[in-house]
Amino acid sequence: FAAAARAAGIRMAVCTAATPENIALAYRLHPIGQWVETTVSPADGLRGKPEPDIFLEAARRLDLVPARCVYVG
Repeated sequence: FAAAARAAGIRMAVCTAATPENIALAYRLHPIGQWVETTVSPADGLRGKPEPDIFLEAARRLDLVPARCVYVG
C-alpha cells in the first residue's frame, strides 16, 4: 500500500505513540521509511492519540491542509 501510494504521488507521514527507540527499530526492520517523509510522536513534545496534535503536526510538516489528509490506521 505504501509503495503504491507513494508512486501515485501521495505524501505520507507516520504518526505514532511509539518511543524513538521503537520507531528506529521499526524503520530498520520494515522498508516503510523509504516512503515516509516525516514521523511525528509525543517525543516531539506533542500530545499523543487520541488527541489530534501529532496528526496536525504531520499535516503542517507536509505543508498540507488537515482537511485534505487521510488517516489510515
